[in-house]
Amino acid sequence: MGFEHDVWVNALRGHGREEEQVCLVLYDLERLSTREDWVDLQAIVRVSRTTWEGGKESFEVAHYLCSRRGSAAELGSATRGHWGIENGLHWVLEVIFREDDSRLKDRTAAENMGMLRRVAASLLRQDPSKGSVSGKLLRAAWDDEFRLHLLNLLSGESA
Repeated sequence: MGFEHDVWVNALRGHGREEEQVCLVLYDLERLSTREDWVDLQAIVRVSRTTWEGGKESFEVAHYLCSRRGSAAELGSATRGHWGIENGLHWVLEVIFREDDSRLKDRTAAENMGMLRRVAASLLRQDPSKGSVSGKLLRAAWDDEFRLHLLNLLSGESA
């Protein structure tokens, strides 16, 4: 008994790195035991990436729940963009906010600080003014008006 599915393989080369992305999309979800828990679920997507760079190999897998049907090529390409956003965010959190150096022992406090860092990173990126994220963070620490401007981005206003 088979499952309705689609597969797409994408190979990339550049900047001294090779990468293979394999996207598997499952459409036949009626036999999924938790199907009724997911409103509008149309597909489950599994994307695996193998990267070779400088003689080292890395492998990662991500799963996505999708509310629309699409080909494996479409959904695989969309997840690549998502991965880029995630990787960029993690870089900012580690390098700019030094998240990995946090010494918070209390799990709730650590989760709350993580959320605040993500909100701050998002606001700094939404700001259309020139400058790096680290420069904007420093400016926000010194300049009350700029900090107010960033907070107004939460409500869609600009100060």
